[in-house]
Amino acid sequence: MADEMDMSGVGNDAILQALQQPLTLQELDYAQVWAHPHNQWVHFPIALGLTGVVLVLLARRWPSLYTSAAVCLTMGALGGVTASITGWLQRESFTTGPWSYVLQVHQTFGFLASAYLVLCAFVSWRPAFRPWLWLYVLPLAVGLFVAALYGGFLSSSSSL
Repeated sequence: MADEMDMSGVGNDAILQALQQPLTLQELDYAQVWAHPHNQWVHFPIALGLTGVVLVLLARRWPSLYTSAAVCLTMGALGGVTASITGWLQRESFTTGPWSYVLQVHQTFGFLASAYLVLCAFVSWRPAFRPWLWLYVLPLAVGLFVAALYGGFLSSSSSL
């Protein structure tokens, strides 16, 4: 908790003044931005994977959406592999202590979702699997949601 900023003496006027003076590119601390690359990469597989799920479900009614779904799932799979690698490299700060269980759940569902995203991307390009693709993407959506939920718990912890 010592890392948290004390905001007790900051009023609305100070916040409004800070918002009116945004950072310039020269003031931005790029080392801090890229200190945790997993936190940036995870958004791609979540957004593209879930968009792919929605498009697969809509493609049952409008078959022309299968190609868009396949593109989203493929790009999400690439982002998922990258997010898994960067997450594995960043896990040390949570391996012990009260957040270790949350890390285990996040890590397990994250790896499973990434692997399943690769499988769904592969299958999505095969027209023979299209009638059954919706059965593949429903567990993917659950895995992405659980991994994202527990990742959110970790990112909002005071251990960062």
